[in-house]
Order: sequence, then C-alpha cells, then structure tokens
Amino acid sequence: MKYVNLSHIFITIGLALSVNVMSQTIVNAAGDTIEMTPEYHSIEMKGIKDQYLIDIEECAQVKGHFIKTCKVEAMAKQKINLANLEKNYRPNVKNRHNANIVKANADYSVAIEKCAELSGNEMSHCMKDARTVKMDDMMNAKAEMKMPENMPMEKSMKHHMKAKAL
Repeated sequence: MKYVNLSHIFITIGLALSVNVMSQTIVNAAGDTIEMTPEYHSIEMKGIKDQYLIDIEECAQVKGHFIKTCKVEAMAKQKINLANLEKNYRPNVKNRHNANIVKANADYSVAIEKCAELSGNEMSHCMKDARTVKMDDMMNAKAEMKMPENMPMEKSMKHHMKAKAL
C-alpha cells in the first residue's frame, strides 16, 4: 500500500506542475517558468501511466457491470491525458487536432459503456445522443484544425459555418 501512496504523491506533484502547460514551457507551483524538456515529458508520461494503474486498482472495488465502465473511464482518462501531454510538448495543428479527436473518441466510448447499463428505450436514446455528441465533437475538431493558431474558437466556427453555407 505504501507504493500506491507514494505514487499518489508523485502524480499530485506532476499534475500540479503541468496545470499551466503552454507551448514548451510550464509554470510550476512556485510560479517559476520551466522549459518542458524530454526528461520532464518522460516523467509526465510515466505519471499518467501510473495514474492509470491506480485508477484500474480502484476499479477492483466497484461491483457488477460498473467495473467495465470504471475501466473504460480509466482508459479514456489516460488516452486524453497522453494526447494533451503530446499537444503541449509539441504544439502544432496536428497534435491539437489529434488531442481533440482522442477526447471525442474517449468520451464516446465512456458514454456507450454507460448506455449499456440502461435498457430498452432509454438505451437507444442514450446511444443516439452519444453518437450525436461524438459527431459534433469530430466536426468541431475538424473546424479547429482549419483555423489559424490564435483565432478564438467562436470566430472560427462562424467562419466555418459561412464557408459550409456556400
């Protein structure tokens, strides 16, 4: 059990340091700006993987069908965090787009798993809603990929909708 507690400490420190990741620099808890080095990137990646293992261990305490949902949520969280880490480590349009797609797919897989817990009409409505949300997220990711780096999303969506109307 000491290993888990030690892992929690390292992960908490890692998350505290990575909250304000911008470009290839980060701002730590003391307010100092630190360059995101390959070593730091590796440490963050290990922290994300360790957090996944902790989340999976916690899923063992869940009962019934919720075990599978818990594991899917843990996997989705890991995928999103890894994609965001890569997006922040190598900031470019491709990695930003990839992070948005990974988030859309991960959210969809969690939603589908939660829908599987339902039955009948509720399940079919839930599945339909999950697909709709995923398609919206994918469309937003595609639109965001086409917008310039510094353009706000709202302005880009208006531009995208005008272009689509033509």
